[in-house]
Amino acid sequence: AIKDGALDGKAISWKIGDFTCRGRVEDKGRTISDLKVTMTRSGVLFGIFDGLRLFDPSCWTRHPSYDLKGRADVEQMDARDLDAVKRRVEKMGYAGFSLWKGQAYIKGAGRKPFTPQDLDYGGDENP
Repeated sequence: AIKDGALDGKAISWKIGDFTCRGRVEDKGRTISDLKVTMTRSGVLFGIFDGLRLFDPSCWTRHPSYDLKGRADVEQMDARDLDAVKRRVEKMGYAGFSLWKGQAYIKGAGRKPFTPQDLDYGGDENP
């Protein structure tokens, strides 16, 4: 089990069983560089790795008829290829996107993660 985790600026550390892991978060949270894994008690270096966050469908939720209504828009792109929109959001570390009339309005990450309570109802005619 992971325990004693900490994130300080770009430095990240945590413990897994008898191992201590330390590294740097880069690429807007998508990668961990110079991840050093050591034995907690002996201090023996076990390995140095780079990690990449893989996104999957469980990272996404749908909120039909809801939006941040003009707030947090940082980019706009054609919405014909939703997988491309999702890849852009993931790559740049953005919070998500809203769809309107064939366009994806990409939402930037705020100071805190957005929650469903932050969303505004757009009406039944706004899918």
